Amino acid sequence: MLIPCCYFEGTGFVYIYWDSKASLEDMQEMWNHSEVAEEWTKSGEKRGKVRFSHDQNKRPYLSRVEMKVEINKHENSSILSP
Repeated sequence: MLIPCCYFEGTGFVYIYWDSKASLEDMQEMWNHSEVAEEWTKSGEKRGKVRFSHDQNKRPYLSRVEMKVEINKHENSSILSP
């Protein structure tokens, strides 16, 4: 599933935030992960307003830390599911 993370308005580039695409529980889980919290805090993100990262061409990407947390979350849930 593709998640739009930004779009262009007449005035320019507009961000879409993680918080608008993830549940409160998922966001709390991400913030509780020390590596994610450190990365987001260093980049100036605040609870309730975490932007997707973008490369030089304004293409969205997940950082290695974000990817690691998401992969671990999905691996653990599939092990526990019947």
